[in-house]
Amino acid sequence: MRGLRRLGRRGRGPRVRDLGPEQLGAHPAAPAPGAAAGPPPYVPRDVDPELDALLVDGGLVVVEGDSASGKTRTAAEAARRTLPDRTLVQPRDAADLRAWATTDPAPTDTVVWLDDLERFLVPGGLDQDLLTRLVPAGRTDVLLLATLRSRARLTLTAAGSQAEAELARRAADVLGPATTVTLRRAFSAAELDRAETLRTDPRIADALDRSEDDALPERLCAGRSTAARWHRGFDSDDVTALTGAAIVAAAVDVKRAGCTTPVSRKVLAELYGHYLDNAPIGPAAFDAGLAWATQPVRGTGGCLLTRPDDTFEAFDYLVDGAEAPVPESVWEVLLRHLAPTDLPLVGLAAHRAKQEDIGRRILVRWADSSADPAVWSLVGAMLFRGGTDVSPPRRASEAIPWLVRAVEAGNADAAGHLVQLYRETGDVDSMELWARRGAHAGNAETMVALGRRLIERGERGEADRWLRKVIEGNRLEVELLPLTDGLPLEVPAGSARPGVVAGDFLEFSCPRSDAMILLGMLLNRPGRHDEAEHWLRRAANTGLMDALLVYGHFANDRKGRVALGEWCELAHRLGRSDAVEELGVRLRKTDTFSAQLLFLSAADAGRLRAVGYLGQMSEQRGAFDEAEAYYLEAEGEYPEVSRFLARVRAARAQNPWPPIRFRLPQ
Repeated sequence: MRGLRRLGRRGRGPRVRDLGPEQLGAHPAAPAPGAAAGPPPYVPRDVDPELDALLVDGGLVVVEGDSASGKTRTAAEAARRTLPDRTLVQPRDAADLRAWATTDPAPTDTVVWLDDLERFLVPGGLDQDLLTRLVPAGRTDVLLLATLRSRARLTLTAAGSQAEAELARRAADVLGPATTVTLRRAFSAAELDRAETLRTDPRIADALDRSEDDALPERLCAGRSTAARWHRGFDSDDVTALTGAAIVAAAVDVKRAGCTTPVSRKVLAELYGHYLDNAPIGPAAFDAGLAWATQPVRGTGGCLLTRPDDTFEAFDYLVDGAEAPVPESVWEVLLRHLAPTDLPLVGLAAHRAKQEDIGRRILVRWADSSADPAVWSLVGAMLFRGGTDVSPPRRASEAIPWLVRAVEAGNADAAGHLVQLYRETGDVDSMELWARRGAHAGNAETMVALGRRLIERGERGEADRWLRKVIEGNRLEVELLPLTDGLPLEVPAGSARPGVVAGDFLEFSCPRSDAMILLGMLLNRPGRHDEAEHWLRRAANTGLMDALLVYGHFANDRKGRVALGEWCELAHRLGRSDAVEELGVRLRKTDTFSAQLLFLSAADAGRLRAVGYLGQMSEQRGAFDEAEAYYLEAEGEYPEVSRFLARVRAARAQNPWPPIRFRLPQ
């Protein structure tokens, strides 16, 4: 039922209790003989008590899970239980939401229903400012209740490059303050017990008896049966089934390409032939195949769901299960037919799919279609950051006009992007020009860049003033995400920068953390060491690798071994034993004694790489027994030390003198 109504507020629209789950977007359940009309009885989920309490508190609440996990039904039932008398607003899309939110009076006693939240998290849709307008701090009478597929969340917030980070940050700024309740597709033992009490409904009984992996919602909405029908269509000798499967594949790939709006009959007709080898193509074949694709499966929805205005949408369950690369033909067709609201996410998806030329053309079309300087700034940044196969001069030449246009229209963030662009292309004069322009406009990133440039030129007084202005006028927004093999990393809310891998973490710094480091380094001169230490220690307490290393060098150079030991305690307390090891690596050629202290401290924290470095240092001193012991300890994680072991044993055979052992000072 998505998109069929434009609902009002303040009593002009329906109440929450007036609409059933299917009217709110829940997939209809497959019918069964003897079942009553309407949806099957609701099986209470384990998250219900938590969800009920959250809904009463208002704000943005997101029910997240895989396709066919019961997200929409669970959210709808929670709203009907806890807030049945509130006015319900169900916007069609992102533009509808923004138009309603910015033209009507401030809402009261309202539930805003956002099924498939990814449709609204596009530029020009729900952003941090609009969220604040709808649900100001301290208000509980307005609720934004949303559902979100887990895979869609990762698509929105995961960033594998700086270009992706620009869009991911915007989604993260909305999702970060939200309260998220995660729903599993498989029922727990307690949920299965509650389902047993409802076995009198034939649909519940069928799901209990025939669902796989205890995934009752998947059985109720015929998820696996629908996927099986699609796959059988491709293997069929029947031309209609084969054509229908090709139409479904086209719709699935359109959605995987980032298109959040339903796809038109015209686009499907243009695409489906690319998925067929020898089957006949033409209007009659297409119409028959479309009828096959939309035919209900087990009495519920089909592989392709019908939407208003002769548009269609692939069943999310099929989208989540598709893995093959999106064909190049899909990108070309989408480039010609995309609605402006779909341009940014499709451009991002093209970038991730290494369709760089298509992605860049989509971005330019997006900028051309918009009168928003923020869009020009974002497009300029993405044009410069994206495209590893595009030469830096071409990336810069395509990005600069949009960024300059955005600055001239009053967007200070674009000045920050220009500063980064000119820094990376080596044009320091242009970099300083735009840094000053952005700094005077109040942009913290450009203030930091200007401060750094002034330090390089020896203009300490002006640098000091700009850096203090950043510290005094900006919040400290730092995030450290542990690196996990195989999992995409999400951009955290509030982060205006791409992440940087440093040691064991993906780090998101901010202008204030940079300014504290630079100010501490600027003040590190006779007569101002105490003030320098104050700022460097404050920066180090963020846990950022660079901040810790700068403070570690300061402690070692200015205050000696005792201060270095205190620094190690600080780093370990912050969970940054990787910084202790890294400082040892940096000092091992210039300050052997301090490096050994650091490696011993890191080794005590379980870092086997530090143990390997201790082995190398012992070997260099001729302490072969000690080196062998260290290498043997490190061998489990670093097999390459077996080569060092062989070398040590050979050297010891040639040098029978007792080893020189390293001892900590008393």
